[in-house]
Amino acid sequence: MVLINRSGKGIVIWGLTCIALTFLLLFGCATTKPNRSIVDPDYTPPKESETNENFSTAKEILTEISLKNDLLASELGKLPELQDGISTREKKVLEIIFDLYQDDPKTFDHAFAKMYRIGLPEIRQYCSPLQALFWLAEDGELNKEHNPLVEYSLKKLLDRAWRFNVISGFDMADEQLLSIIKGIRVEQKRNEYLRDMPTEEKNKIQEWLVWDYEKFPHIFTRKARKMIENSLTGHRWADFNIVTNRLNSPELIDYYERKRFRYHYETGHGGDFQEVKYVFKHNKGHCLQISAFTEYCLKRAGYRARIFIIVHPNSRYSSPLGNYHRVCLFEVDGRKYVMDNGRASFPRGIVPYSKYNIEMGYGLYEEAWKEFQ
Repeated sequence: MVLINRSGKGIVIWGLTCIALTFLLLFGCATTKPNRSIVDPDYTPPKESETNENFSTAKEILTEISLKNDLLASELGKLPELQDGISTREKKVLEIIFDLYQDDPKTFDHAFAKMYRIGLPEIRQYCSPLQALFWLAEDGELNKEHNPLVEYSLKKLLDRAWRFNVISGFDMADEQLLSIIKGIRVEQKRNEYLRDMPTEEKNKIQEWLVWDYEKFPHIFTRKARKMIENSLTGHRWADFNIVTNRLNSPELIDYYERKRFRYHYETGHGGDFQEVKYVFKHNKGHCLQISAFTEYCLKRAGYRARIFIIVHPNSRYSSPLGNYHRVCLFEVDGRKYVMDNGRASFPRGIVPYSKYNIEMGYGLYEEAWKEFQ
């Protein structure tokens, strides 16, 4: 790859040694493969599920759905929430989704067809937008009056379901819950919880506790805080592998990065795998770090992607190579795109390759794509 510096006086030829750190992660990033649907004849359920009534009911629901939409039933059965057995709560979620489907199968099928096209079905573990719908039902926010499938759009669905600052989808034992409540130092607050426990749904009590924990951690004893922290290990956005499996398309990666990441420059950080995890953990990074995260997720999801250095004549940052910035280049159906969310100003997101060059004035040269082939 050949890059021309700002002055135009020299040509800098980049060898693989100059960008080795940037691409270390390429060798440790295997693509995923689809989960086996629980309605697939070859699916092997957990041993305890063989005689479990919830599991039998879940399969019956999916079988009913398959009579009208076999693909929908199969994709529902791939969701990670259903892969390790079916709880009573998860069975109820499927019942809510089934009721919504029966009420208006045409609208549901039309929206699902759009969901299915997000990501590469032959590589992704599951359909992430369908999981988002599952979460809405799990959180008690899916019904006919608030149906995200009517006039469906991916953004509207994610705006409702991907709530990064709300902890949900976990479950505490009853004795844990009571112990945490007794560990609230403020008597009035403690008594409110004790009063509400017999009448309110357990998941609501848990959500209120976590909300109070995030806003006012000092009202809990050290022991209670520790119990809450231990209960949050299954939080929807806490585990690196779980989240990167979910980010299985360019659209989903772009949405996540725009909502979660902020630009932060700190010297000494390269673009290797540890920096990918650094960005995930801290929700911040500079252009190389964020682009490395983008590249990792895209490759994991089965897309061809690479990081490239581009030259900007008006950049306030300079180096011996001139003024530069890093973005992630990738392909979808043979078309070239740039994802640029590692910016000190606003994230640029996904832009067609040719349009990015024209609008941004960057020197993103064809040599990059020749090397990409």
